[in-house]
Amino acid sequence: MVSTDTTNNLLGALSLSALGATPQRWFVDWSHFEPGALLPHPHIYVVNPYETSAQGPMNVCCITCLAQFNIHIIPQDRCTGLSHHIHTDIGPGSVVAECCHCGLHINAIKEQPTLPRSLISRIEKARNPKSTNLEAPHFHDTLALLIRVLTDAVKSPDESAATSPGSINVESKVFRNQIGFDEASQEFFKCLRFNLVDKRYYPPENTPENTQFLNRCRFQLELVLMEAKQHQPGMLQGLKNLFGGYKVEYAYERIFRRLDVTEYSRDPRAKVLDLTSPTTLNAEKISEAKLLGCVSDMCDDLIIDAFRTQVSHDPSNAHIRVDALSRIQKARQSDKLHVEIICKRSEGIVTHEELRRAYRDFEIPNEGVNISNEIVLGLIRASLHTNSKENLKIIANARNDPELNRLVEELSTDFAPVDGDLLEYYTQNPVGLSNIGNTCYLNSLLQYIYTVKDIRETVLNMELFVENEDAPDWKGKVVDGRSLSRSYVAAAKELARELRKLFTMMESAKVRSVTPSNRLVELLLPPEEDDSAPNGHGQSMHHSGQKSYQFFRQQDVSETLAILMAKLNAAFKPISTPDNKPEDRFDSLFHARAHRKSMETNKETGKEVIERIPEDFSTLLLNVVEEDITMEELIDEYFEPHEKDVERVKKESNDNHQNHEGIGDSLTNEDQPRIPPRRHIAVTEFPPVLQIQLMRTHFNRSHMTSYKSNARVSIPKRLHMDQYLESSHEENANRIKRIRLWKEERTRCRHALNKIKLEREIAIELKKFEEIPAQSDDQQFNSTSALQPELQPGTQSATQPEAHPETQPETQPETQPETQLGTQEYILGEAPPEVDVLEIETITFPAPENPVTNGYVGSDEAAEEEQLAKIHDLTAKIQEESMDLGQSEYNLHAVFHHEGSAEFGHYWVYILDDQAEELRWLKYSDDRIEVAQESEVLNGIQGSNACFCVYTRSKSDKVQTVWRCITE
Repeated sequence: MVSTDTTNNLLGALSLSALGATPQRWFVDWSHFEPGALLPHPHIYVVNPYETSAQGPMNVCCITCLAQFNIHIIPQDRCTGLSHHIHTDIGPGSVVAECCHCGLHINAIKEQPTLPRSLISRIEKARNPKSTNLEAPHFHDTLALLIRVLTDAVKSPDESAATSPGSINVESKVFRNQIGFDEASQEFFKCLRFNLVDKRYYPPENTPENTQFLNRCRFQLELVLMEAKQHQPGMLQGLKNLFGGYKVEYAYERIFRRLDVTEYSRDPRAKVLDLTSPTTLNAEKISEAKLLGCVSDMCDDLIIDAFRTQVSHDPSNAHIRVDALSRIQKARQSDKLHVEIICKRSEGIVTHEELRRAYRDFEIPNEGVNISNEIVLGLIRASLHTNSKENLKIIANARNDPELNRLVEELSTDFAPVDGDLLEYYTQNPVGLSNIGNTCYLNSLLQYIYTVKDIRETVLNMELFVENEDAPDWKGKVVDGRSLSRSYVAAAKELARELRKLFTMMESAKVRSVTPSNRLVELLLPPEEDDSAPNGHGQSMHHSGQKSYQFFRQQDVSETLAILMAKLNAAFKPISTPDNKPEDRFDSLFHARAHRKSMETNKETGKEVIERIPEDFSTLLLNVVEEDITMEELIDEYFEPHEKDVERVKKESNDNHQNHEGIGDSLTNEDQPRIPPRRHIAVTEFPPVLQIQLMRTHFNRSHMTSYKSNARVSIPKRLHMDQYLESSHEENANRIKRIRLWKEERTRCRHALNKIKLEREIAIELKKFEEIPAQSDDQQFNSTSALQPELQPGTQSATQPEAHPETQPETQPETQPETQLGTQEYILGEAPPEVDVLEIETITFPAPENPVTNGYVGSDEAAEEEQLAKIHDLTAKIQEESMDLGQSEYNLHAVFHHEGSAEFGHYWVYILDDQAEELRWLKYSDDRIEVAQESEVLNGIQGSNACFCVYTRSKSDKVQTVWRCITE
């Protein structure tokens, strides 16, 4: 039985990080913590001898950059593991670690150097051997004397009674020859808290705080001198007088002693690691042992123990650990490691290559990285075949997902008889549809179509309504103005039969889900992918049996719906209208009767001519860009006149003419650009079922790629469409006018809100720029060069952020002198000095003045709330004014959601269940159907967007959720 303490230790360590490391690996990783921006290096830490105790905190300092850490180690009882396994959480300026076996705790807090390295570098630069002044003191002499001064300054009153350090005369010969009285030394003594009075330096008051501070300064200078002399052959004498006579102790020695891991079993074939060598630390940073939390000279037993611990803590990445262990085994030719690999493989752990092949078998891109389990499950169901069970197991084990594991179980067992409770559940819920080839889009669509009563009942009783294209008196058929052949009608009837088979199964299935036929999927593919077309051998793919899973690619819901309705209208006989004109059987369900008022200007008379062009639609196409918006606003944009397009086309046309050899002033009437008509859609009748597509996929012409807009669209539960009816404009002219004015005001508020958000983003970017610390010339050159590749074509440098056009002053000079050169003379208006191109690139650019940053960030929240409140109030007014206009009130029936990119992803649909005692929303995701919260339907879940919505007219009976009718 595992003890409570052991469990708590494990949980506490895992809360820091999933992966742990041995103490030796932890030390190597810590040495690379914040390695320095200018000269990245592994830190070689030395223990501060002036702050030392047996078990208390220790102060350590890097001999290269003088970075300091205070390290607190709290040991626990003897570790139960073969070695400590330390889990680490790295925060800003601190490292916290715990052993998952015994609860050992390490807290390393970074502190700023008491003496900035830049200050020491200034003194070194002004002294020999770097100085060009031959009479300047030598840097080593300066350091030695400064160390002596600090040593005297930290003596206690009793120790210094006989030899009181007193003050330091800056005009003395010793001071001039060994230190020198210049700007660098003055700044240095100021940093040391010495006071200059009458040309004499006096040390600070002898307090514990000042003593600790001066000792740390002394320790840093001793490290600098030690490092400098190590690079000067023959100058190592005298080091014994440093560090108060103590032996130099490296941090790893003290830390390992505290952790009781001074000695560990090493591999006899490996070279013993020197943890004071930067070369060794850099090599260990990228070694294979790193993936197992070890160092490369550890023995096989420690390697195996670390490997097992890593796998148990992070099973989803076990394949990475097996690969690393295999490479180490291959290098060592170790039988013990080879046996361990065989044992783990027998437990089901696979290599990275085997996992890659498993993902490839199901055509899952990028090895499943950054793809949700839901999408992976859909892609796997799309490509399941008789030989894919093992690959499914591999992925299920790697991802440790309950749904994937459940799918493995389903494939491993036959369906058991349905018990009474499950049968009752089935009778009160619809049936799911299995994914057979990236068909989540089609499954969602079929579930929606199944709820449309006229379609469902017509398909189930198709023999009463189907076309008879083989009859001698058949006169052909026209759908959507297109004449159809007998073969097309025959294929459409085949689709209806396949759909009837599916609907029949959905009526009374005693299983969780039923499977649409492959032929049904094939018949609903776009024409260019329809496999009923002949192949290269003169026969259709369907009859040749050459079906492949690559044939099934995810399609667009709205496009598939158009194909489905066109073929259903082709398969069934038309109905007669009151004026005895034939009409496609399902047109009246979805088609809105509308016309486009085209207002063109007559060239001769200059008067506007109104032309009415029929423009019926079965789906309202609303364009979703990058701004959050409400569906009502998108509908307004669709129906209202588009006068902005007129001005845009006018400008483009005039610009084009001006570009033709300067003949823009001599155009004839015939040459004048055509003024496009103002577009206005007038609706005479809305259908019982209103379908709305939110078009999120767009094409970037500059990059020649498609992308998806993830802007949030507020989905209302009800829509009032009377305001768009032509009859309402005539009967309620004043009310419609008020509504239109409110809409215009709401649009202005929306634009103001978007402007606030844009300016806030600009302000944040400018603030980031202002916070960039000043750099030396060398640093500026290096950082400028490093940043250049990150700039995208057509973007400005980070040093010259582009302000929003509306935040720019009305008049601007062609150049901004202070952002070009930054010299005081140029700012004051003097002529700029000649500067070489290379020099210009390395000059520091001060942040430009921008009104966006002047107090804006603090006030934008109030302005944003004000605009949001206005939008909310205006929307409420519009809804209240529209509510009782007429009979065109619509209720939300279904919402299609999509998760993923423009190239691939997963579809599901929410449908209102009107058969339940209390209305509820059901989520149909392939074979799974579950109750969903209304907020999820209207707002989506993280990563998903509404892409297609269905509304039904109030009190209409055209749609109905269908429960199963199951007999015993």
